[in-house]
Amino acid sequence: MEKDIILQEGEKIRKGEQFYLDNLHNDHLEVFDARGRAIMKVDLAGKKLGDLPSNRRI
Repeated sequence: MEKDIILQEGEKIRKGEQFYLDNLHNDHLEVFDARGRAIMKVDLAGKKLGDLPSNRRI
C-alpha cells in the first residue's frame, strides 16, 4: 500500500513529510520535509502552487 499523497501533475507529499492548512489564507497547504524544512505549497484541489522559501521552517 502506497503511503504517499499523489497531487496533480505527478507531485507527491511523501510519507514522513508534514503539511498544514495555512491559517492566514485558509486556501492552501504548506508542505515541509521530515526535518521541518519548507518544500512547497499546494492548493486544496491538489495542484502545486510553487515552492516555499528555503529558509522557512516549522
